[in-house]
Amino acid sequence: MPTIVRFANANGNPDVHDGVPNVRSMAVKFQLSDGKSADILANSVEGFIARTPAELLEFLRAQLPEPGSGRPDPDAVPRFLAGHPAGRAFVERLMKKPVPASYAQTIYH
Repeated sequence: MPTIVRFANANGNPDVHDGVPNVRSMAVKFQLSDGKSADILANSVEGFIARTPAELLEFLRAQLPEPGSGRPDPDAVPRFLAGHPAGRAFVERLMKKPVPASYAQTIYH
């Protein structure tokens, strides 16, 4: 069965160095015989930054550049985390994880 596996830093920003603490991700796409595909997505940290789609959207918006400066508001993510204990706990777990030597040595969930 043809299979495609992709490893990445989960934030999607190609300018983020691989050596910074960040969620690592693995995506596996199985090309099925009927022409369809099946996907498995996994991250290197148990859990997720948000508990609902609305919370995730709020978190993603907190990282967007402001129209005037072209830079994100440095207080926006801390504000989000202050109001979302589950998100704060997720970030705390992430920051405690050592940066993996390679994607092959990473445990995915």
